[in-house]
Amino acid sequence: MPFSHQLSKPEYALIPGTLAEAQAAIKRSVGQHLRSHFHVKVGITNNPERRWNSHKADGWEKMVVIYKSRCRSDYARLDDVRTLECSIEEHIRSHTYSRSVSYNSRAGGAGRPGSGDQFVYLLLSSAWRKRAPRNVD
Repeated sequence: MPFSHQLSKPEYALIPGTLAEAQAAIKRSVGQHLRSHFHVKVGITNNPERRWNSHKADGWEKMVVIYKSRCRSDYARLDDVRTLECSIEEHIRSHTYSRSVSYNSRAGGAGRPGSGDQFVYLLLSSAWRKRAPRNVD
């Protein structure tokens, strides 16, 4: 059952441009989100709505979709978002977001890749209400 403070749909705050063009703005955006949310998980998906529906039962307050790969081929799009996911995780670990806790067990996309558009998202929660973890990333 969803918590009353949860958003019903993912929030889209897409940073425009290629990965190289957008990376600095994406890191600033992550920092801003971590100022108001204690818990974070970074993920990739080809279907944000379906992904949010699978995560919100675990107690996440919101999902913010921050990047859509602009690459032309499925392989390049997947490589693009995996690179960004790892970069964001490193950014979180290397900066002193001392209040924030990251819940990524495996960066770079742990599930089976899908085809088509690829997105990077943040799962955020200010108060932790997570149920027992499932084997889904």
